[in-house]
Amino acid sequence: MLPNFSYPVYTVVCPQSKYTYDVRCLVVGDEDRLLQSSTFAYSVLDNINKVIWSCIVNKPDNITDFNAFLANTTQKDRDAFVYSILQASDEDKQVIDVTCAYCGTKQTVEVSLESCFNANIYPGEPGELISNVVDVNVELKNHIVNAKLKVPTLAKEKEIFYHFGQRNLPLHVLTLLLHIAELNIIDKKTDKPVQEAKILPDIEATLVPLPHKVRRKLTKAITDNFAQYGMNLQYKFFCSKPDCGKENIHELDVTDLLFRAII
Repeated sequence: MLPNFSYPVYTVVCPQSKYTYDVRCLVVGDEDRLLQSSTFAYSVLDNINKVIWSCIVNKPDNITDFNAFLANTTQKDRDAFVYSILQASDEDKQVIDVTCAYCGTKQTVEVSLESCFNANIYPGEPGELISNVVDVNVELKNHIVNAKLKVPTLAKEKEIFYHFGQRNLPLHVLTLLLHIAELNIIDKKTDKPVQEAKILPDIEATLVPLPHKVRRKLTKAITDNFAQYGMNLQYKFFCSKPDCGKENIHELDVTDLLFRAII
């Protein structure tokens, strides 16, 4: 019989959902799942989501199963989970190969993830940001474009890949589709909708022919209402070349760090 292992545990406060969890360190089975990811983008994300779920040892009462986890966790929350799992796995110290942005000198630096960590956590109640709907209207000559925006959850991400996984969508289109829950075109004269899009294929078909100003205004609304809440791992280093010596600021990708930890 295997012993009852006591694993290191780390507490994570998700920056967007604001739910609090405890996660354990990675185990060999988690590493195997991650290494089995195919080159298809969602295969990697799906396995990361499942590894996070397997690492959770304490969770809010409303997170009853994996689907509830996906529906109540955002992409930026996932970054915080990965960071916390790395901390629980004793992966705080990282040796990184870097290149000076000014002179191109290559060097190796050691960084502490904890010292790089910055987070801006949503100030409201747990779950509030996920349930919030932001109404945005964009006036055109004869119509009003009305978009209902929501912060993208892992469930919405899964839905996006289900519908569009075989297509290489432009990043700006993908970003909008992740956030738009509903897209309506309203006739100014009658004040009635001439187009209502509530499912992803219809939303994409309605979105793509819209003028550029619509994308700009929706992108600004996403930035103003959702994008500021999250975490990052930024660190500074000085170029080692004597006649340069300039300060550089780099940001680490937590997903890259996760796969570095298991290889």
